[in-house]
Formats: sequence, C-alpha cells, structure tokens
Amino acid sequence: MNENAKFFVIQMGRMGDIVQSLPLLRRLKEDRAPCEITLLCVREPVALIRQFAPVDRFVSIPYGYYKKLRSRPNPLAGLNFLLDLPELRESYDLVINLTHDLLAASICNGIRSKNKSGMVSNLEGRVEIRGDWGKYLFSVVTSRTNRAQNLINLVDIHIGMGALAPAAIDNWLTICPELALKADRLLVDNGWKQRGKLVAFQMGANQPHRAWPVTSFVELGAALTEHPGVCAVLLGAPGERALGDEFLRLSAMPAINLIGKTSISDLPAILKNCDLLVSNDTGTAHIAAAVGTRVLGLYFSTAFFGETAPFGAGHIVLQVETECTPCLQDRCKETWCRDYLRVEAVKEAAEILLFGQTHPLPDFPNLSIHQSRFLSNGTLIYAPLSATISNRYQGALLNRILWESALGLEHDESFIAEFWPKLFPLDSFRSQIEERRTEYASLGALYHESLKILHQAAIAGGSDLFRESGPRLLTQRLEEIDKSIRAMNSSLMAAFHCFEMLGLNCSNRLESDSSPIEKYAKLFGLVNTSLALLDVMASGKLMPAKPIA
Repeated sequence: MNENAKFFVIQMGRMGDIVQSLPLLRRLKEDRAPCEITLLCVREPVALIRQFAPVDRFVSIPYGYYKKLRSRPNPLAGLNFLLDLPELRESYDLVINLTHDLLAASICNGIRSKNKSGMVSNLEGRVEIRGDWGKYLFSVVTSRTNRAQNLINLVDIHIGMGALAPAAIDNWLTICPELALKADRLLVDNGWKQRGKLVAFQMGANQPHRAWPVTSFVELGAALTEHPGVCAVLLGAPGERALGDEFLRLSAMPAINLIGKTSISDLPAILKNCDLLVSNDTGTAHIAAAVGTRVLGLYFSTAFFGETAPFGAGHIVLQVETECTPCLQDRCKETWCRDYLRVEAVKEAAEILLFGQTHPLPDFPNLSIHQSRFLSNGTLIYAPLSATISNRYQGALLNRILWESALGLEHDESFIAEFWPKLFPLDSFRSQIEERRTEYASLGALYHESLKILHQAAIAGGSDLFRESGPRLLTQRLEEIDKSIRAMNSSLMAAFHCFEMLGLNCSNRLESDSSPIEKYAKLFGLVNTSLALLDVMASGKLMPAKPIA
C-alpha cells in the first residue's frame, strides 16, 4: 500500500452486518495510517456508525431501494447509476466487498483499484472470489454441513479479507457524552433505580422462527429475580411492541419497557449501562459486544454461533445441535428445535456472566454451551463450557486447526494443551481425525495427478494453452478429477477448491492472477500441510505453534 492509502469497503447488509464490519474499519485506520476509508452501505444504520471515527466518507443507499435493485430480473440494470456516484469513480488501493450478491460484486468490479478482495463479477455475470479469506468464507456458507464445520468468527474473516493480521479487539464502538446522558435519562424516566443488575432482553428477531418464545424470557426473568436487585430492560423495534406487552402481562419481574422508544443511535449507550444482554442472533447483540457489554446469545434454527456469535472476550452462546441445524438461511420455518433451548440452561449461563459463578455446567440434550476468548494468534474462539464436548464441536475444532495452517495463522499451544487431554481419548474425535486423513489423502492423490497432466499438457502445447478466454479444463481426465473433488460436497476443502477454480472461468477483465498449474500447486500444498498436521494429531502429540510448512 502507498503512504496515503485509499480503501473502499462495500457492506450492504443490515445493522448486525455493519457492526461486525467495524473492527475491520478500525484496524485499517490504525494499521494503514495515514489512510482514507470510504464505506458504501445501506442508509438506515448510518446514524449509529457516524460516531465511529475511522470512516471518512459514507456513501449510503436506502435498504429498500438496494433490495429492489438486487431483486430485479436483471439486477445490473441500475449498476451504471451507482457507478456514476462521484466516490465510485475514483481510484483506490484496495476494494473490500463484504456483501455476497451479484449487484455488490458488479459494483466491486466497476471500481478502479489496484487490489480487490471478496466477490467480483463482470457484466457477463462471471464471478470470482478474491483472496483466501474470502474463498474460505464462501466455502463455509455453501452448505449446512460446511457451516457446522466452521469455528472462525465472521469478524476475523473480515479482518483477513482486509489483508490484516488478526488481533484482539474489544469496545470498538465509542459513545459520545451526549448520547450517554440521553440514555441515562431515558432509563431513569422509565423506572431505573440506578442500582442492582440491569439485564437487557432482546426478544425479537428478523424472522419469527429465529426468536426464543416470550414465555421463555418470562421464565428466565422469574429465575433471575431469585437474586436481589435484578431488573430487566426490554429492547426492540416499534414493530415488536406486542412482545413487550406480552412479557409485562405474564411477568412479575420488574421491567423497563423501551421497545419502540429508542432510535438506533440510542442503543449503544443504553446497552453500555446494562450488565448483560440476553438476545437472539440480532444486530442488538453485536452492538452490545461492540460497547463491551457481555452477551448471552441464543442460537438455533438458521443461526449458528461459529459465524455470527458476538465478537469479544467473555460472551456465552447456547447452540442447539440437531441433525438439521444450522438450517440454510430463510429455508427453515419450523420452531421445534428451540425447545431444546431450556430456560434452566440459559439461567445457568446468565448466572456465570452476572455473578461469576463457576460451578460445572450440566449437559443438556442437543445443546452446547460455549464462552469466547481470544487466542494467542489474535483470533476469537468459543470454547466449550458444557461437561461433554459434542461430536459436532470436535469436528469443527479439528477443521479450525487445519484451516489455521491453511490461512497462515499460528496455533495457540496453551489452548490446544487445555483441551487435548479431553479430546484425544474420545473414540469419536480419533475417528474424525482418521476420516479427515482419508479425505485429504484422496485429495492429495487427485491434485498430484492433476499437476502431472497439466505439466504434460504444457510441454505438449506451450504456454498459449493456458490463455484461452473462459477456458475449459484441459483434458477429459482433468475434468473427471475436478468433478470428483466437487462431489465431496461435505468438505470445506472441496468447496474451497471450487472457489479457487472460479478464477479460471473469468474473462480477462477480472484479471485472473494465476495459471491452472499455480492453482493446483497451491491446493496440493494446502492438502499436504493438512495431512502433516493430521499425522501429528493421529499420533496423539500436541501441534507446534507455527503452521507446518
């Protein structure tokens, strides 16, 4: 990057997505100073994040308008209008696209920049994912199985997409004195006595199947009032007033009802006054984490803590684990899975956060409980608090270790040493190690054969063989190998392969930056690194801190 670098970040998600992007913006400002950051985002959350100093220029579009453009049969029809905005006609050192739709990818392609990260698409709809962190993210979200294998938080992925080294971040959303005073007055005017423990409840969610029942919040409130001085504050949008009315009708717990009484810019200061937020997977949870308030997150249905758990140390999440969770986004309309999220389990976790109680947590059926901490490599992880480490978490942690090496992160020796004695004796964990070794050995053999074919083809046909526009795979056998790899649809590595190969199907305008030989050699190297790690783990030894070369 040059001395006065210019960054353009595209984040067209809603409030929670924007808040999870703020650590990246802060790190860019701190690590690449002096620099200028321009943020393209939806308009509604701008009132909240204008107070966040690292953004120099906002380009905002009403969410409804962007959604309308995106949902058109031809979403690129409005592209020229967007690209004619003055800020989008400038040149930048790096464009980072954090939005996963064709319109945002086309905007990313249309902005002049030396470097791009994330999803890029040309006018013909040919797509490429730039950067290994972006390819990893897309590999995760392709299927329910891959989502369940991920333990790298979305914030860390965003930071990686910005070509920055991970680092622990807390309290990244600042509150101006005026908003702090306004929040104090609002709470006092609605009954806050300014003493005891203030517990916020966010009972709503963007879709009904993602919300824990109001009756369960009422039971939780009743259980928490066994501790003197606990008071609830109810938070939510105006459309969620019925939830507050139902809670007050059913509950004897003292409660301050602020549902529909706050603007988006009021939330950070109100949450800063709270000792705890109990919330579904919502933007409110991410705001609480951003101001340093502890969060107890409720995850079930389409929500999965591995991606969107609150970022920061000390938070706790409860994740329902059933055969069909995490569901694919917007496809699940069932609510039975949330029945496993028992009030008793939420109460146990809340008491840890409110009162520092440290007694061992019992096991609850189909429910895992995790608490966040930063590792020595700067990334966040949620570690098990449950007495039993579930099979799903065992597999996800195994994948996490492998992908740390693939993404160039050092391993945290003390974290591994803490959990290794609990994991390695488990037949289920050793079985998963062997399954991964078999998978990666098969991939390694396929990549080795592919490289032999490519080198033979290069000798026979010369370098022009790799310069075809929109090239097909070079031989029938190479096509067969590629299909075999893509058929491993339960594998993060197979999904990563697909996104690595997208660059070979793009026109010159997308500037694919490597030849087929380079791409296959890279993937062969990643597989061999993982195999070496798996061999160490299969022997029962602890891994070294540095990734195995």
